Amino acid sequence: MHACTSPPTTAASPSPRAVTPAARYSGPPPPPGPNSSVPSRRPTAVADVPTDLAWTRAAPEDAQGPGPWIEIAFGPGELVYLRGTGDPGTVVTTTVEKWEAFAKGVVAGEFDHFARADGA
Repeated sequence: MHACTSPPTTAASPSPRAVTPAARYSGPPPPPGPNSSVPSRRPTAVADVPTDLAWTRAAPEDAQGPGPWIEIAFGPGELVYLRGTGDPGTVVTTTVEKWEAFAKGVVAGEFDHFARADGA
């Protein structure tokens, strides 16, 4: 049996929100509050998604086929729409402010502990 450990942090990129082994799972999270950075957990009905959105696919430049990619679109009213290419009918929404906070966290390495060590 392997012990659960947090990934090492470096002095160049400390993660203020590092997850400790004991904190990895403590049951279901509480519902997001009005100022939460968590995207909406309720899928948006397809009828509620504007039909004129310009979807941008997050995929490697050399990607072929439909792939397991994520697509993002910025819509009216400060809303950001996210969907997977495998199920484009399921759309999750968040706000521009929350999306920007998430993107900054990705750049800062706050989610690196979710990445597989083998890069797959």
